[in-house]
Amino acid sequence: MRLKAPSGVFVVADLLVQPETNVNSLETSARARLDIVLPTTVMCGLEDSIRNAVAAISETAPVDLLIIATGVLHDVSIQPEKSIGDIDQEALLDVLRVNTVGPALVAKHFLPKMRRDAKSVFAALSARVGSIADNRLGGWVSYRTSKAALNMLLKTAAIEQVRRMPLGRKGYRVLICN
Repeated sequence: MRLKAPSGVFVVADLLVQPETNVNSLETSARARLDIVLPTTVMCGLEDSIRNAVAAISETAPVDLLIIATGVLHDVSIQPEKSIGDIDQEALLDVLRVNTVGPALVAKHFLPKMRRDAKSVFAALSARVGSIADNRLGGWVSYRTSKAALNMLLKTAAIEQVRRMPLGRKGYRVLICN
C-alpha cells in the first residue's frame, strides 16, 4: 500500500550522536511508500544542524509526519546507574542532551513547519521507564530523568500546538510513544 503525501514531506532524519551513522534503510523503505522523501542528517543537540534540515524542507511543502526515534541508555562511556550514588555529571548531561535536548530543538524548529490545513503528526519515542508513576525499581537515573523530561516536553508542545491550531480545525497531534 502506498501512502499518499501529494503536497507533504516525509523527512527521513537521523538525530546523530556519531556523524558516521546513516539512515539509508529507512530512506529506501520510505521511498517505496511515499511521494516525497527528503533524507537529512541532524546532529543531536546542534541547533544549526536542525535549522539546516528545516531550511532544506521549507520550500518543498509542510511536514505531515515527523517521528523522533532517538535515545541512549548506555554506550561505551555511559553505563546505566543502579542508584543515585552512581550518578556521573557528564554522563547525565550526555543522556539528557540526546534524549531530551535534541528532541526539544527538533520540536522548536519543526513544529512551525507542520501541516496546518490537514492532520499532521509529530511523535517522539519515549520509554515507559520515563513514567514517574511507573518507577517501582529505581536505577537508570539518567535515562529515566531524560525520558520523563521528554514526556513533559511533548505534553507542553501538544498544549501549545492545540492553542495554535485546535484539533477541531484539523490541527496537530503531538504523540508521546512509550
